[in-house]
Amino acid sequence: MKKLLHFSSIIPFDDSDNHTSLLEYWMHSPEALCALTKDDEIWFVNPSFEKLLSESIEEFVEILSNELDPFAESMTSLHDGIQVRLQPSNRLFQLMPVPISVHPEITLVFSVMERTYENELAQERMRFDAYRQVFGDIHGLALFEFNLETHYFETFGSLKDMFGLSTISSDTHTPLLFKQLLHPDDLNVYLKILGELMIDPEIEMRESVVRIFHLEESQYHHYVVRSHLSMDRKLLTCAVMDQSVYQTDNEKIEKFNQFIEAGMMEFDFQSDTFQHISPGLFRMIGFEIEPSDITLEFWKQFLHPEDLELLTSSRHETLQGESATYIYRVYVKDELKWVEEKREPIWDQNKNVTGYRSYLKNITRLQEQEQEITTLRTVDPITGIANRDTLKTHIEELLEEAQSVTMIGISFNHYAEVKQTLGFELADEWNAVTIGTLQPYVPDDALLAVIHEDLYCIVIPSYWTDERVRRFGEKLTTLSERAYSISEYEIFPHVSVGVCRSPHDGMTANELIAHTVQVTNHAYTQGHSNLAFYSSSVDLPSLRRYTLINDLRTAIKNRELFVVYQPKVHAWTGEIVGAEALMRWTHPTWGPISPAEFIPLIEHNQQIVELTDFLIEEVCRFMNQLPTCIPISINIPASYFYLDNYMQQIQQSYTRHNILPHYLEIEIPESTLLENRDRMKSVFETLNAFGITVSFDDFGTGYSSLAYVQDYNIQIMKIDRIFAHGIHQNVKSQAIVRSLMYIAKEFGMDIVVEGVECFRDLNWLRDHGVQTIQGYLFSPPVESEQMIRLLDQTYLPPTEVSSLEGHTMLIPVQMIFSRIQSFTSDLGRAPALVSMEDRKSFKLYTTLFLPPNDFLQFSILMKSQDQPIPVNIIGTPDFEDGIYTYELEPIEQSLLEGATEHAFHLTPEQAKNTLHLHHFL
Repeated sequence: MKKLLHFSSIIPFDDSDNHTSLLEYWMHSPEALCALTKDDEIWFVNPSFEKLLSESIEEFVEILSNELDPFAESMTSLHDGIQVRLQPSNRLFQLMPVPISVHPEITLVFSVMERTYENELAQERMRFDAYRQVFGDIHGLALFEFNLETHYFETFGSLKDMFGLSTISSDTHTPLLFKQLLHPDDLNVYLKILGELMIDPEIEMRESVVRIFHLEESQYHHYVVRSHLSMDRKLLTCAVMDQSVYQTDNEKIEKFNQFIEAGMMEFDFQSDTFQHISPGLFRMIGFEIEPSDITLEFWKQFLHPEDLELLTSSRHETLQGESATYIYRVYVKDELKWVEEKREPIWDQNKNVTGYRSYLKNITRLQEQEQEITTLRTVDPITGIANRDTLKTHIEELLEEAQSVTMIGISFNHYAEVKQTLGFELADEWNAVTIGTLQPYVPDDALLAVIHEDLYCIVIPSYWTDERVRRFGEKLTTLSERAYSISEYEIFPHVSVGVCRSPHDGMTANELIAHTVQVTNHAYTQGHSNLAFYSSSVDLPSLRRYTLINDLRTAIKNRELFVVYQPKVHAWTGEIVGAEALMRWTHPTWGPISPAEFIPLIEHNQQIVELTDFLIEEVCRFMNQLPTCIPISINIPASYFYLDNYMQQIQQSYTRHNILPHYLEIEIPESTLLENRDRMKSVFETLNAFGITVSFDDFGTGYSSLAYVQDYNIQIMKIDRIFAHGIHQNVKSQAIVRSLMYIAKEFGMDIVVEGVECFRDLNWLRDHGVQTIQGYLFSPPVESEQMIRLLDQTYLPPTEVSSLEGHTMLIPVQMIFSRIQSFTSDLGRAPALVSMEDRKSFKLYTTLFLPPNDFLQFSILMKSQDQPIPVNIIGTPDFEDGIYTYELEPIEQSLLEGATEHAFHLTPEQAKNTLHLHHFL
């Protein structure tokens, strides 16, 4: 195609004398060409086109004419080409327009090529990626690949240096060019060797020495050419090596030999099958079989029994999105060989790991000495220091000898950022640079190892005191004060240091490594270049999250989950016109759990389907109890609708409880909409066909809000609370809401504004035509019995409320936890606010739910006090808008003296604004 365009472009468009010669060239072109008139009739085809289409030309022209109709007015949009698929042969052709005019009647000239199937394309991609990886950095080695079936030609390696092609574009690299560079005396000999390779099926590779002309030096050089024909006799691969390199640089040639024995494959987790397998893999395992015959069980039978666990656990690492290199042993015809597998995860458009791509090579020749094997298994290949396996083994050996261990974790916290922005190579360079800087600080008797990415660990075979660790850690944190150069970039790290010691912080190697990672990450969250001790980093949220994740699985069975309802009211009259169903969870130990906390845990546990079915069933059961039914909305994530039987579940629930479907409203959070728009369009149409109303929840908070309105058929738009809160004085929010109301009107949608909490916001919304309001100004979410009582009232008056009303003097404090279950000592801190009631008790405001006194012991530390005040919780807490209110009783009354010295004062308006208080918490 590129050669065709080059030749055609040198003839001026308006030079009619050259039209004949151009057409003559086209007649002999290997490219399949087709010229059309303005009526989409064939004006000219060349023999290559007739050979390609054969008896399908009429069908091709008819389909092509239909494909061109959308472009009739603007042919400029054809620059990317079009595709034509023939039925029933399912052959796919790619048509690229040729910007050449050869006759007044011609409007379009196409170059036509047949596309291979997707699996063939994927295999080519794998092969080309591997070629570039292996040959890209080897001087004096080039590779040509020619597809005998499609005539596709590709080159790799150092062609410019070897043949003087620096002034010639790679787009012009063709078999003819390299044929012309061969010495005339060597050409016929080489063609004869290729002929023998093509004819004799028993021959797979031939080697010869030829002279190739160097364009810049104007002289011939000797090269060794290895020509290889694939097992399917379709791919001719020629490796060209500088003869001097071939004779002197055995290491580079060894790399080539390893590649010849290499294999590539892709594995799909969903189907548990190998999708693509290269011929090199067949040679590696010593069998010639069809790819469909290679299954997981088939592959496992070749593995050494001691390495089976390694490959089994590698699945979990890959699913976590980790790239890795695995070295293991396989039996090939009763002979043990070493295999190195470099594995990269494959991601789908939703950033989920769906499989992996592996490059495998036979490294048996590199394993002749046991020391080399040990090195590969125990040393990180990028940094040259001990890897995680070596780290674990080393710690286990120290613990077996009853040695105390001090582990110091150091993270430079930039590997992921460098990898994402600058690529893997510079990320590896970043690791090498940071390790080089860190090594001078490592004590002589200590081991330096890599845990993950740029998180390292220094293992000291003794117990270091707090003071000694602090002095050492302060030296390490100074590494943040300088920039590190990688390539042409300078990067300032954010060094965090975490300390973990045995036996207090862990009794096993796994515990010590895990705690070191945890405390180092905790140090990072505390600010720039921090040092943290494990004993002060096990905070309440960590234990809470662990407990909730486990207990959530039995929450439905134990009747801990229930549904509350928040009324939707008419903005002017307060009449209840509907409600939203919201799921709540009361944990037996931790009390009420915020949906913002447990909903992500539901997704973590993959319980979305189970709990959504529960919510739908509970709402339909409740609606059946109402004397007069009102519309009730249910918040359902988009992922639920990827079930094949989602509509059956919904239909069964409302039918079982005799509910008319038009009383159901499905709220789909805009932020959960996935990329499969065709699927979601079908879901919306199905719901509407059954009479169910669909609304967008939290509208305006995502990236594609307006596109969703255009794509999906929805009836209600719920404007998120971030726009409603303070709208009476926020000009930007006012502009956004007015715009959304205009869009809703144009699309025939109703508007609901949620999160309305004050009169002035309500008045603004009323004045601008909002009809339906949902928010604490009219009612918080209430349980089913109270909701029935509210419906009996019919109308709800707006009322401003605040859990902190009347408390305008608040004191910032730190909660210090001294015991959580069996954990003792200083177990972490959390911010809180207190208001003084009297000298005997006071109220505490926090975003944390605090368990009973027999489960938790803590103190509060005020800025004016040097000594923490031990306290007990009195009674049960109140919970409103994410803030828990506790009444506390100090164990020692005398410690309260001077407690109000550092109190800050809030205006009555600020005291009612819980969002303002969240700033302090």
